[in-house]
Amino acid sequence: MESACSDSELPVTADHGMTADSDAEMSRLRWRCRRGMKELDVVMTRYLEQRYGNASEADRDRFRQLLEMPDPELYRLLLGKDDATDPDLQHFARGLRDATGE
Repeated sequence: MESACSDSELPVTADHGMTADSDAEMSRLRWRCRRGMKELDVVMTRYLEQRYGNASEADRDRFRQLLEMPDPELYRLLLGKDDATDPDLQHFARGLRDATGE
């Protein structure tokens, strides 16, 4: 059965123009937020659920960069014990930590 709407007419959710494809991305990101450390689970999932939908594309990229990091490295970065080599990522990590109250 053919769809009555084109790709440009896909339904949009309240989250910054997100579509069904974005829902799949959110599911993948939610899964990637599940870390080996509960503290990281809380911080990363909280950001994803509360801020990711309205974040700029640059901040979304930074968040995905953080998800690529090994748990110990991410944990030290979010605690402020280590610095990221990228100043923008460092600033984002600091803001993530401050915004989530962790």
